[in-house]
This record gives sequence, C-alpha cells and structure tokens, in this order.
Amino acid sequence: TGSVDSSCYPDDEATARMYVGVYDAAEYFELPRLRKVMLKHNHHLLARWRPLACPIFDEALLYGDSAKDIAILSRKIICMNPEAVLLTPEDDGIRGGGVLSLSTSSLSRVITSDDFNGEWTKFCCLKVWVNNAPDKKSTTDRRAVAQKLIMNIQFSRIQPSDLSGVVASSGLVSSEHLLDAYKHQAFLAERDGDIRDFFEKRSSVYARGGIMIVHGAGVNETNGVYVSSTNKDLLMYSMQNIYQNKEVTFYLYRSKPYWYLGLTQGERPVHFYRAPIQQENCNLPPTQGWRVVCEDDVVDSVGIEPAPSMIWISESSDLDDYRLNNKG
Repeated sequence: TGSVDSSCYPDDEATARMYVGVYDAAEYFELPRLRKVMLKHNHHLLARWRPLACPIFDEALLYGDSAKDIAILSRKIICMNPEAVLLTPEDDGIRGGGVLSLSTSSLSRVITSDDFNGEWTKFCCLKVWVNNAPDKKSTTDRRAVAQKLIMNIQFSRIQPSDLSGVVASSGLVSSEHLLDAYKHQAFLAERDGDIRDFFEKRSSVYARGGIMIVHGAGVNETNGVYVSSTNKDLLMYSMQNIYQNKEVTFYLYRSKPYWYLGLTQGERPVHFYRAPIQQENCNLPPTQGWRVVCEDDVVDSVGIEPAPSMIWISESSDLDDYRLNNKG
C-alpha cells in the first residue's frame, strides 16, 4: 500500500528491527513507495532514540545488499557519537538498543570501523557486552571475541588512571598489553614532557550542532548523513559522496537569508536546494521548507524536484529537542 502508521508502534528495538524487515520486503515485492516510507520511519526512530541505530545496523546486515543503505546510515550514526549510541543509560531498558543489541559479527564491524576513533568507548563497549552476556557459556564466548577485538584499541591513548583501574580489573586486557601502553606513555613523557594533550578527549565528535539526515531529495546523491563542522566560526554540515562519477563534498551552509545545500565546483558554487533561515533557531538548518534553487548569475542550480526534508539529531539525542525542531 505504501503507507504505514508509525504512531501505532513504540520507539523500541522490536519496532526498529520490524521496520528494516518491511524495508527489505518492499524491495523484494518492488514497492518503492513503501520502501521510501520505511526509510523515513527509520530516520525518525533514530532521531528520537539514537541507540536504536545498533539493532537497525544489526538487522540490516542480515538482509545484505537490499538493506545496504540503512546499514551504512546506522553505522555512521554509531561511529559519529559512539558513547551516546552504544552505551545506553542503564535505567532505560524499555526502548532497548545500544551495544547489547549487536551480534558478534555486527560488534566486530563497529569496533574495527575506520570511522570509530574512541579508544575508551571501544573498551567500555566490549566490557559491557561481555558483562551482560545471558549465561555462562555466552560469557566465555564473548570474552574470547572481546580479547581478539581488543587488538584494535590503542590503549596508550587512554588515561593511565583508567588503565590501572577499570581496564586492568576487567580481565579483558593482558598485562603485556597494559605494559606496552605504559611504556609508550612513558616514552612520550620523557620526550615531550607534558603529554596531557595526547590522551583522547571524551567528547562527541560533533559536540556542536549534531547531525542532519537529508532524505527525499530528487537529487539522490544529496541524501544522507551530514556531520557538523565549523568554517570561520560559522556552523555548517558536510557529507562526502559520489556525484557525476566524482568524489565530492556536499555542504549545508548558511548565507543570509537562506540555508543552502550545495557543493563547490571550480570558482562557482553549485546549489541544489535552499530554505529560509529560521529566526528562532538560525544556527540549525530548517527541517522543512526546502525548495529547488533557481539559477542566476552567481550560482549554478542543478536541483531536481522533490526538495528534501531533514531530520536533526542533537548531540544529546533529547526527545524535546527533536520535537522542537520538527514542528508540524
């Protein structure tokens, strides 16, 4: 039918996995409209409760190529702010998600991803995953997996106090690994003196601005996950993709009186879509109100209908933030 009422289902792990299954079925039965609707439902689930990126990623891997785009999206969200997505609050057992939703193969893909750079978070994820195994045999199996995946962690980037405390007492890391980390830290201290800047900072890689999910655009290459960054103190968002057989960077940026979605080719900017800046929240791209840009003497316009909608996912993943920025 191409229509699913998402209000009938709770924002939990079962719903997340069900949406991925329906998305895959829509591909099998050649129902593109239903597929598009389910992709949008997944976007909104992720905006309301980011830890659901884990069961979505886990489920999407089961379906292979037919759910590849959902797998890519959910993995990006996991890796861009792993602490908030993987390590869910202990008092929230209703919605589920987080590292405990990942199978062994899914966890391995996340931990070994080139985009996942939080060494302390990697360790904490493995520790939580092992300590919450359902039974003794699972604990033994998970411990064996974790001890292999630990090889992907740069322990020298972790604070010495954490190494000698939480890491050492976990039983997951050998004394040889810990000794190697201490030696590396000692060498740097001898060479450089103050090495406090060497240790990783435990903060979101997008601590300012969150991320924007662009969907529904007629130019399909512009759809995807845009990460916040700064350029001369101005907030902007960017995403790399392939466009016209070239690797390009798409940008969401503000230039009064509009937010633009475009890229730069040569000396002239190329604009696809634009939306008026919202005075009540001028630092965020609007989620609605986007239009195809009309070509003029300053920019080239290559936008195609329909214009996109956007979903903002804050660094706090606060439901009130989501409601505030998705009115109507």
